[in-house]
Amino acid sequence: MTILSMAGKQDNKGKRGMLFNVFGINKNYTEDISLEESFDLAEISLNGPIDAKLLIKLKSPYPLTTRIKLVKQLCEVVTKYTFSNVIEVWVSIRDLLHQDMPQEARNVAFQFMISCIQGQYNELGFLRGIFYDTIKNHDILEDFGIRFKALRMLSRDGRDISSFEKNISKLLSGWINQNIHEMNDKKGSLSYGAPKSINNNPSLSAISEIETEFSKLSKLQSIISLLTNILKFNFVQFEEHDISRLVGDIANVCNHPSADLTDIEYCLSFCDVLVRYGYVPNSSLNIYIEILCNIMNIESVSQKTWHIMRNLLLSHCAFSGIRILCSNLENSENAGFLKLLRGSVLFLGYSLWGKEEVDTFSQSYITILSAMRKATTYNLEELDCEILNQICELITKYEKNISFLEWEILLEILDNTKHHVLERAAPANETYIMLATSDQIIDGEKSALVISAFSKLIFQIQTLYLAGSFEGPISRFMLLIQNIRDFVSENTILMLLDYYNTEHLLYPSSPDWLVMLPYITSSFYNNSKIAFTVRSRALSLVVEVYQATKDFYQDQVIEAAIIPMFSTLPQETDIDLSTSAMRFLIEVLKEVSDRWFILLLQILLKCVSSCKCFSHLGQRHTHLSDCKSLSATIGLIDVFQHTLFGINSSTQIIEVYTQLMNILADFSTPITSRLMILQLMLRMRVDHNHRVYFVENLGNVNGAHVFHRDNFFLGDEDKSGFEKIPMASNVSSVNEKVQAKPSGQRRLAKKSSIKDLASVILDRKAASPQDLQVSQTGSDRKDSNKSTTSSHNRNKSLDEELAAILPPLWQIPEDIRFRITASRPTPYVVSFQHKSQLEEVQVRATLHDNDTSELGSTTFDYQKSDPILLSIPMYLNVLIDILSNENNWEVYSYILCHLPLQLSDKHLFCGANSEILELRQTLCDRILNSRLAESVLHPSDIKKVDIYVVAYQTLTVLISYCNIFKKTERDELVLAFHLGLQKWPLAAKSCIHALNVCCYELPLSMTKWLADTLAKLSQIITTATISVHILEFLCSLARLPDLYVNFTEADFKRVFGIAMQYIQYSKALSAAPINSLGSATGNTFTSSSSQVGGSSNRQSINALVQYERIMAYHVIYVWFTSIRLPERRKYVPYIIRNLLLANEGSQQVDEQTETCFDMLARYSYANCDPKPENSFINEVLLERGKDKVMSRTWVQGNEFLTMRTFKSLGWAEIIIRRPSGTIGLLCKLENRSKFDDKDFVTLPAMLMAHYDPDSQDIIKISNTDDSMNEKGSLINNLVTDEKDTIHLTTMDKEDSLSINSKMTGLSSEESVSLDAIDEKSFVFSEQKRHILDEILVDPVTSSEKLVYRKDDPHVDPSFLFLQLSPYPDIISKDGPKPLPDDDSTRRALDVLDRTAVVDFHKVGILYVAKNQTKESEILANIHGSPEYIKFLNNLGELFRLKNNKDIYTGGLDTQMDLDGEYAYYWKDDIIQVIFHCATLMPTNLKTDPQCNGKKRHIGNDFVRIVYNDSGQEYAFDTVPAQFNFINIVISPHSDLSRSLQFSQNREPVNNSDHNIFFKVVMQCRKDMPETGPITEFKMISLAALPAFVRNIALHSNIFAQVFLQSGDSRGLEYVSNWRERLKQIKRLKERVLASNTPPGPFSSIGTTPNSNTASSIPNMSGSGMTSVTSVPTSLGTSAFAPGEKQSNNKNEEQNQTQSSMLRFESLIDFTRYT
Repeated sequence: MTILSMAGKQDNKGKRGMLFNVFGINKNYTEDISLEESFDLAEISLNGPIDAKLLIKLKSPYPLTTRIKLVKQLCEVVTKYTFSNVIEVWVSIRDLLHQDMPQEARNVAFQFMISCIQGQYNELGFLRGIFYDTIKNHDILEDFGIRFKALRMLSRDGRDISSFEKNISKLLSGWINQNIHEMNDKKGSLSYGAPKSINNNPSLSAISEIETEFSKLSKLQSIISLLTNILKFNFVQFEEHDISRLVGDIANVCNHPSADLTDIEYCLSFCDVLVRYGYVPNSSLNIYIEILCNIMNIESVSQKTWHIMRNLLLSHCAFSGIRILCSNLENSENAGFLKLLRGSVLFLGYSLWGKEEVDTFSQSYITILSAMRKATTYNLEELDCEILNQICELITKYEKNISFLEWEILLEILDNTKHHVLERAAPANETYIMLATSDQIIDGEKSALVISAFSKLIFQIQTLYLAGSFEGPISRFMLLIQNIRDFVSENTILMLLDYYNTEHLLYPSSPDWLVMLPYITSSFYNNSKIAFTVRSRALSLVVEVYQATKDFYQDQVIEAAIIPMFSTLPQETDIDLSTSAMRFLIEVLKEVSDRWFILLLQILLKCVSSCKCFSHLGQRHTHLSDCKSLSATIGLIDVFQHTLFGINSSTQIIEVYTQLMNILADFSTPITSRLMILQLMLRMRVDHNHRVYFVENLGNVNGAHVFHRDNFFLGDEDKSGFEKIPMASNVSSVNEKVQAKPSGQRRLAKKSSIKDLASVILDRKAASPQDLQVSQTGSDRKDSNKSTTSSHNRNKSLDEELAAILPPLWQIPEDIRFRITASRPTPYVVSFQHKSQLEEVQVRATLHDNDTSELGSTTFDYQKSDPILLSIPMYLNVLIDILSNENNWEVYSYILCHLPLQLSDKHLFCGANSEILELRQTLCDRILNSRLAESVLHPSDIKKVDIYVVAYQTLTVLISYCNIFKKTERDELVLAFHLGLQKWPLAAKSCIHALNVCCYELPLSMTKWLADTLAKLSQIITTATISVHILEFLCSLARLPDLYVNFTEADFKRVFGIAMQYIQYSKALSAAPINSLGSATGNTFTSSSSQVGGSSNRQSINALVQYERIMAYHVIYVWFTSIRLPERRKYVPYIIRNLLLANEGSQQVDEQTETCFDMLARYSYANCDPKPENSFINEVLLERGKDKVMSRTWVQGNEFLTMRTFKSLGWAEIIIRRPSGTIGLLCKLENRSKFDDKDFVTLPAMLMAHYDPDSQDIIKISNTDDSMNEKGSLINNLVTDEKDTIHLTTMDKEDSLSINSKMTGLSSEESVSLDAIDEKSFVFSEQKRHILDEILVDPVTSSEKLVYRKDDPHVDPSFLFLQLSPYPDIISKDGPKPLPDDDSTRRALDVLDRTAVVDFHKVGILYVAKNQTKESEILANIHGSPEYIKFLNNLGELFRLKNNKDIYTGGLDTQMDLDGEYAYYWKDDIIQVIFHCATLMPTNLKTDPQCNGKKRHIGNDFVRIVYNDSGQEYAFDTVPAQFNFINIVISPHSDLSRSLQFSQNREPVNNSDHNIFFKVVMQCRKDMPETGPITEFKMISLAALPAFVRNIALHSNIFAQVFLQSGDSRGLEYVSNWRERLKQIKRLKERVLASNTPPGPFSSIGTTPNSNTASSIPNMSGSGMTSVTSVPTSLGTSAFAPGEKQSNNKNEEQNQTQSSMLRFESLIDFTRYT
């Protein structure tokens, strides 16, 4: 249809006009009309193709943008309708492709081309060639993507290349090379896609499926893909030179280093299409095979590559292919092309004997094997590995078809590749063993793979040989085995050794036996790669030779075989073999002379530190059973103990000891070995002559529980990491041991020990790394809350987790792996030697028969031997270095726990004063600066504070070395304990105990820090488990007045404040049920009762609650009475106020508070005894006026006031009975009576008012030098004062001599002379009568009498006022009530008078002599050591039992001396203690062999002091008794008569009580909680021992009584004597008040019937104490103003209560009105 016919349409007339204008000259073109609408193409197309000449007028003069828009529309039209003469349109727009045109214009032109191809493909004609030429010649790089797309569309993805079939190969080849050049500049090819302008064109959105697929590929891959399709569908169109060129291009792509796997896969597809749909030209066959060989090394495509090669070999190129493959291997120029060579080996193996072998081949294996043999000379591991693997496959499949010549070639290949095995043996950390079975091949790195292949091939040939099927040269095979003997299987070596043994080549019968013996040693034993059975066979052969020849050829065998064999022992990795060899070495060491000793010892020492069986996991060295290092260490310890008693050179002892110290100091030594040496050295002790010995049982290790090493956390299966190794085993047992375990089992045992544990952790770490993040250790509780970096946690988490899983290396009770053979003092090895004692230290005794049984029957005389000195300073320096720099927890914790026990043996460190000073400095510095264990990685369940708790034990023991410390060093020691009170909460208890010891041993330093210490104690009273320890410390401190001589008022108040805060909390705790006490610790204040040593025992909790309250009051008592009398009254208001606050909220003041008030009233103004003593004048008056006495008793407040008058004489006696004591006053009425009776008694009685006939004789005995003679010291065997004056209260001369003999075991002739004592025997009842008659008859006294008069103390009038007043019931309206004068009242008063005014305690004392362990032996002792006597003399005062009426005896007979003549006692203002001393009690073994008379008293004592001189640990139940609760065991650690003390200049100093130390420890019944400072042993000097032990015994007895009462089913409360007296007073008072007329409604002053405050103020009045609400208006105002209404507000109620409390306090505080 022409344009004229189109113009004929009337309705399109306007549109056509517009279109002509657009394509013509007119430029008025509008875009709202499309090209399709303008020409009505839909209708035109119905008549056939549309003539494209309509578009010829699209000329260039038009604007470029207008043309681009019209071409875009034309693209859409061309794809939709069929046109003719399209070439005319292309000619009109091809100028848009010019390089000067913008990219958008060029893209639009190419898009028009693509649209024409899509829409007009069948109509293109010559236009196909035009389009191809345009694509080929357009070389603008930016347009490559759309050019390639146009070519793909033009060729229909390679299927149609007509019109350009001759040129397309060159084009594609050029494009490939162009992309290769681009790959050189940038890795990979750039992917391409349609331009954005095209992609955004909706008309071009429908792209073909092929276009979608290739739009994601790179340019190179797209080109190769297109080339592959063209080759596949048009192979016949190509000539050979074109194929060759393309194969070369593909080879370049494959060989390019930037080619990725996808590129290789496309190249491989090209090769596959080439061999399937065409053929490979001969000119390019080498290149083609090279491509496949290289690609064959890629595992993911190797199978596909093999199939392509197999197709090639099935073609006519088969022979040429095999020849090329062999040529590749034989051509030495290819030695650098590993992929080519390996691919060739694989293709040869697969094609000739693989699973898919090419059946058409008929040639032999010689050619192939020869080529492989040549390839093995290139020394390529992977290539050799592949060749060996292919040969293995050949033997597996065709073993019977291999000829002799082929076997020759195979063995040559093995010979060429054996260097891989030999070379890999050089590195010490890499060991490859050629295993015996093919299923045990090592897998991993390349070197391991080639060795595995080699091993497998050897095994195959060996199997054939053993089966008799090997057709190759046997001699050459054996030669090969000989060359690789260190790596072949154990069966092969065993076969070789059997040959040597059969021929007897190792014994002297053979001329070359000394050559063969070292050959066997070096080849089959020293080589650690040889199997266990082989090496054990070699070892057994050497042992047999040594046993058979040592009598004649010992030196030759040692030099030729044993020395070379043991030289590799340190590098030995097999545990069983090294253990057997170690036993052999140790036996040889014990037999050789000095010539070989040092050399063999050095080998043994190397074994200690060169063990290979352990795994270094963080800071833990974990060993397997029978570890070589352990065996060496045990052997070294055995040798050391053997040398102590041996007859060899003394240099051996020093050498072994020095090496032990070097091992211990070497941190690189395996931990278990160092720990074992520590187990030995920390058991070292010395006797009084400094002779060394070792103890096996260390007893109680206090720090073990803190570190969880007390066997509580471990099961039975974990108690030992390895079995105990016998030391003196027979050499013959070596043969049995070395062959006891097969290699398979041995290998399994290795895997199951450490690897399994580690794998568990590693698996967990891989699965969840954050699960192993444990808390940062090595910090205290405060530091543990600080954040740490995640990397730091990751570095430590695995080590900490492994440390938590692996069992600890030591625990208590200890199971040491070696035997203690040196358990008795060595004859001549000493720890210290002083020039002044050289002759004394030398030992001249011979060994006893029973002691030499272990070492042999020979005895030795060491009389002429010089002592051998062990360097203890060296040992102590090693320990100090470990404490400073050690990083292993096992070693560090073991020293911390066990060092205190060894330090208590002070004789051991006599010559190490400077080291002791350094040890103190190290510990103090690290504790004060918080650097203790800073480099130690401890388990997560151990806190940093636990380490400090245990370290303080060592520091506490160092107090006993205070004599060598300077003042500043002592101060620093106390400061360390002072710092631990608050800085380390859990260490506070240990520090309190240590400070308790410092009070006695370091008084000057303690005085310096005492005020600050009390300040810290007042701040930590809220800490659990230490309340009773603080109170016990304060009680002990109160009895050491020199320490607080400089105390201020604030310091004393701080002490009282601590006690009263405990009282406040204890009262609150007592109000709670017993079963809820455990949760009471959640309160602000925490009592020790809440944690009773981890026990929930109800009795223990109840007992500690009571004990805590009792001790708190006890602190108030002892401290108040210790204050100077003029200063006491200032503290009364403070004490009263706090006690009232403690009772706030209670209905009444408790009885203990009432007794405390009474105590304050008694001792604030006077120091009077709590019980009156009848004076001489009192006895005279009563004697002369019995019939004239009148008595009457009244009750007022909490007291009974008794008045007794003598009518005719005018005298009156006033007796005031109060809870805290009784006061007696004797008064003379000065008013004249109307009766004028003569008084003949008063005047002489007044003159003798202060006369005490019981103490009139004062005998002075001078302390002469004879009292310390060499027969035995009797100093202070009587009670002496500091001026050496002996006071005999009721003792005559015979009595004193008797007690001397009993206590010392010496006869009366050896005792101190007492000639100064008057021969007169005093009977005091007669004496008093004599004096009375003498006074009344003859006023002149004898001049020979010595009269002793005490100075009259001044009594404050306030004291008398308070005693006569009804205090604390000061404001009571009721007056005193008279008691009825009847028998009931008299009995009640008699009972009250018999109730003691102080607390009584009784303590048993036992002396245990040397080696005594039985009850009967201990009780039968009648004397003790001089130290024991001195201890008793300072423990208390000695008094005569007979006729004693003033001292509490605890059941001892006072009439007939049935329980002995004398006893010791001690007292203060509020307590009296009697000591039941077993050595002072009579002993008659004939009538009482079990000493039941002594046990009758001591067995009923709750607390016993055991002076243990037995040299053994004292068992708690040695003297069993029902009421034995606590034992205080004193063990001497210094010998008074033999020990020497040395100053810092190593000169001996005089013995004194401060240089003699004792180990003091408390033993408790199992059901009792922990109290006292000696639950962990303490070292106490003799000077401080009596006071220290007495205070502990006193506190322990108080607690034992409380504990016994708490054990009752009713849970009774312990009641002191003061409380008991108060109860009796209240009971009698209630009875009297009940019998009288009931009081009226206003019986008390200040009580009103409408008191509104009564409900809100607690009633604090007991029976005998005024109610808080009964405040008189004269002394205080009412709580509410008149007419004021009561407020309901809680704060107002509290204010009212406090206001009333203050008013009540004003009445109780007697200092306000006294």
